[in-house]
Amino acid sequence: MSGHRIILEEHERLDILLRDLRTVSHWETDILQERKVLLQLARDLRSLQARLREHFSTEETGAYMSEISDRKPSARAELQALHNEHGMFLDLLVSLENACLEENHAGGAAAIRLRLGQLLDLLKLHERRETALIHDVFDTLI
Repeated sequence: MSGHRIILEEHERLDILLRDLRTVSHWETDILQERKVLLQLARDLRSLQARLREHFSTEETGAYMSEISDRKPSARAELQALHNEHGMFLDLLVSLENACLEENHAGGAAAIRLRLGQLLDLLKLHERRETALIHDVFDTLI
C-alpha cells in the first residue's frame, strides 16, 4: 500500500480517537473535578501522545511527505508548517496531561476542559489540512 493511503487510513483512525476525547470536553465541570476522572483523562492523553508520536513518525519518515514535495514543489511550505506543528501538539498534550495530574490546577476543571477542546480543534484542523493536501496531490478519493 502506498504511503499516502496509509496516512489517510491513519487519519480515519485518529479521527475516531479525537471524537471520543471530544465528548470529555463537553462534560460538565463538576464531573471533571473528580480526581479519578482527571486521572483517567491524563492516561487517555498519554495514550494519545503515544499514538501521535507513532503517527507523526510515520508521516515524517515515510515517503508520503517526500512524494508530495516531489509532485508539488509549491506545497513544500505547507508541508514544513505541518511538520513543525507535530512537536507543538506533543508539547501541548504533555502540558495538558500534567494539568490533569496536578492536585489543584490553576483554573481548575473548566480550564482543562477549555484547553482540551482547543487542542482537539487544532489537531482536527491539522489532520484535515494534511488529508486535503494528500487528496490534492494524489487525486485520491476519500
